[in-house]
Amino acid sequence: MKVTLWVLLVTLRAVNARADGGGGKPDRSYLYDGGAVPLLWIPLVAGLAIDQGVTPRSTPLLFDAREGGAAPSSWEVPGWSLAVAGVGVAGLYVATSDDSSRWYHAKGLVEAMATSSLVVSIVKPVFGRHRPDWTAANSDSTRAESFPSGHATRAFAIATYSALYLHDHVPGDHALAYAGMFTGAALVAGERVYHDRHFVSDIAAGSLLGATTSYLIYRYQDARASGQRTRDWAMALSPGARVSSLFITGTF
Repeated sequence: MKVTLWVLLVTLRAVNARADGGGGKPDRSYLYDGGAVPLLWIPLVAGLAIDQGVTPRSTPLLFDAREGGAAPSSWEVPGWSLAVAGVGVAGLYVATSDDSSRWYHAKGLVEAMATSSLVVSIVKPVFGRHRPDWTAANSDSTRAESFPSGHATRAFAIATYSALYLHDHVPGDHALAYAGMFTGAALVAGERVYHDRHFVSDIAAGSLLGATTSYLIYRYQDARASGQRTRDWAMALSPGARVSSLFITGTF
């Protein structure tokens, strides 16, 4: 989480430009408007505090306390690499596209990663599931934070957000790109199972969490980019949909 926080802070400073219809002139409001406070800064700070100050429960909730015992792997995909990958993809949106929504979605991808990572930080110690390589003799508390997989969450958040952006804002046939992105995300998730760092249910939950978070935040940012800066989340998350029952109002 420390590395993720550092990389995202540096990136947002590097792309400190307002999403103003494709302009690109530096504007500090980019750092706090467009949901940046509730979807980025609060999740980053809260996630860091949880990671540093909260330990998992001593007995797993809803999972078998006898899980674990596999031999530790000699290597694994480092968590910070996915933060760097997400930052790189956000940069590509800006660097390679002239679409007017690119600044909105560069921020949206980072928000999706930060928000989904906060959910992972909250859920892991609540369930306290033993990793496959957990042993009672190991003093590393993260060995009891298996559910859900943070790697799978971030990998599928990146793949889902990127696929949505390509589909809606980049002309052409992107079938190979979609296949490549989701294959890469699946390989990251599969590596976690192969090296006994997660169970299949961990990566399934993480994949769903990452994909869902990206979809919702993508719709919110796309509504903003298209000028639908509405006062209700329902319309922001489902542009064009008719909402007749519940409205949550506010200015974002």
